[in-house]
Amino acid sequence: MVGDGVRVYDGLLMSETTTLPTPVKKTSVAAMVIAALCIIVVIVAIGLSLKIRHRDARITDLETQLAQTKGDSGQVQTQLTAAKAESATLRKQLADAKTASDQLSKQLNETKAGSDNLQSQLGVAKSDSAMQQKQLDSLKADSGQLQTQVNDGK
Repeated sequence: MVGDGVRVYDGLLMSETTTLPTPVKKTSVAAMVIAALCIIVVIVAIGLSLKIRHRDARITDLETQLAQTKGDSGQVQTQLTAAKAESATLRKQLADAKTASDQLSKQLNETKAGSDNLQSQLGVAKSDSAMQQKQLDSLKADSGQLQTQVNDGK
């Protein structure tokens, strides 16, 4: 039981007249370690905060680049569509030109065949003309002989 003038100190019963030892101010190793750990925690927190800010800035840059790339991709897609349309137009023009070329080639072959036919007819006509000239010359000669006979018979 604790009565008047008795106090409890660290689980010990003491009278009021007993003097307690005055605590000596010592810098304990534990306090220094705790302080050092607190400083380390603050430094790590600052470092992590800087890393997070750097990462956030990097994410913002990457998002900007992504948006730019998407815009560029859309532009390239538009250009690709235009190029495909141009390609289709050029293919049609090529097919039309090929058809026209085939028609001209056919007409040229027909013209050559007609020219060859006309050459052949010209050759026949020359031959016929030469033969008729020969006959004409023969008839003139015969006519001259008849004229001579008629003149001699008079």
